[in-house]
Amino acid sequence: MPTDDEPRALAVDLLSQIINYIKQSTPVRSDGKATSGFVYSVLRVGQMISPLDFALPWSPIGGSPAQADTGPQQPPADTQAAVAAAQAKAAAQANTQRAMSAAFKLEELVDTMLVVTNDGTFETYGGGDRHLAFQYHEILQAMEASPAPTRPADVQARLDAANKVLYDGNTRTPLYQTYINNQNAFATAQANFTVRSIQLLANPTMMDEAPLLLRPDEALVEEARNQWRSQGADEVEAALATTQSLGVPLEQGAIMDARALFDAWNLPLINVGASQPYSFVMPTDWAAFDGDIAGWTHLTITQDDYSSHFESHGFDLDVGSWHGQSESSTGSVGVSVFGFGFNGSYSEANSNTAAESSARSSDGSQFSNEAKNLTIDLEYGLCEIIRPWLVTDVFHLSNWHLVNQKANCISKGTIDDQVGDENLLMPMIPTHFLVIRNVTISTTAWGNDGQTLSDYYQRHDNSSESHSSTVGGGVEVPVFGPICLDAGASHSETGFSGQYSDQSGASFSNDYKAHFDGNTLTVRGAQIVAWLSEIVPACPPMDDPALGQK
Repeated sequence: MPTDDEPRALAVDLLSQIINYIKQSTPVRSDGKATSGFVYSVLRVGQMISPLDFALPWSPIGGSPAQADTGPQQPPADTQAAVAAAQAKAAAQANTQRAMSAAFKLEELVDTMLVVTNDGTFETYGGGDRHLAFQYHEILQAMEASPAPTRPADVQARLDAANKVLYDGNTRTPLYQTYINNQNAFATAQANFTVRSIQLLANPTMMDEAPLLLRPDEALVEEARNQWRSQGADEVEAALATTQSLGVPLEQGAIMDARALFDAWNLPLINVGASQPYSFVMPTDWAAFDGDIAGWTHLTITQDDYSSHFESHGFDLDVGSWHGQSESSTGSVGVSVFGFGFNGSYSEANSNTAAESSARSSDGSQFSNEAKNLTIDLEYGLCEIIRPWLVTDVFHLSNWHLVNQKANCISKGTIDDQVGDENLLMPMIPTHFLVIRNVTISTTAWGNDGQTLSDYYQRHDNSSESHSSTVGGGVEVPVFGPICLDAGASHSETGFSGQYSDQSGASFSNDYKAHFDGNTLTVRGAQIVAWLSEIVPACPPMDDPALGQK
């Protein structure tokens, strides 16, 4: 074995394989180079995800698993049935509330903006988070297209003539109103014909004679169409074609449509006097760790795998073709591994509620990375963030500016030009996040680290059972690569092993923390370990013209 630090070598090999997977998932041009800048941000410690918080969120299209209201119903005949019906209704209402809460938490999760980095580090804005939806909304409000040029005289004359056919001031002309009335009458006749057809075909005694019985209805449709087409339809439609073929400038139309779409998806929150842009994540079952509907990628790394990786690459990761533009990459770059491998210590904060006093102690146990012949088994996947309210097309337009702002105040368009720059309005947008779930790390040769882990998890279980202390207290907990191994407990009252049911009655465990049985570390739950963001094109393309006049 080329290194005495097998846990760290395993962690590096794991991260290297996942980075390669993400690199293969990003779009490329026909020449094989990246289409634009992508930033990969690894969390120092993975973010544990509770299925109770994020699984099965509410959707404005699919709704939530609430019990349908079918109107007044007869009460159940016996008390037992009445109790069961009341319990079912209460469960449906509780599940609806949970689904609404999950949708809100998911929108909050994907709304945080990240600082642009080029070394794989995860960095948020100083002084508190910045929010993507807020920034985008303010940008839309400040967007202003350049004035449209004056139309040529002959084109303006055509437009004036067409409008004269359609409108008399702010009201429709009698000709245009007649056109609309006739059009509606024709549509109504068609609808009535369809309803009559369905009725006749559903009647066994009349369905054979339906073609003959439909003759009067068919005649009404034809009469309505003739009246519509003969009373000035050609003149009105020619005028409409003229007005609709003389378009508005691209920038003006795009900004208008983007604002309308943002408002349409800005949905009110229940019991809160505010609205929030709706976002969702694909696959929709990303937070659940039961089942495999989405087709997660399964990965197993053994001692032979990470030994071979270490011999070829050492502890450095080849990410030169990842960060920055591919065509400007400088090749292999060594990146720190952010504490990958077992590290840290644990302490416990004991509380005596009777005496209302507390004390903190630590035995100073440290992980020595002595484990040998490790095997890690897990599932991972790249989850896509869908924001139907976000129209990034507007950032690619020309001939627009932000009121009272200079060019490129939103983004400078490249990674290197805005690394660490917290003054830009929206330099990049998080588009995906990497999720790892169902992790097991096993070996029969833990060394001293096995005893340290056993002590840590045993103390956590004991403290959870007695409800008298908590482990951690702000002290660093064990991590393996970006995978958090924060302790969980089996006691139901801790909240870690609570359960809930979905609309089909399936039960979902909420035990998402790590457990150690002496030989195997297990983390069943999902956790976010990295984010993938895309650089916004350089914009706005122009300074506000008013700045030069001040």
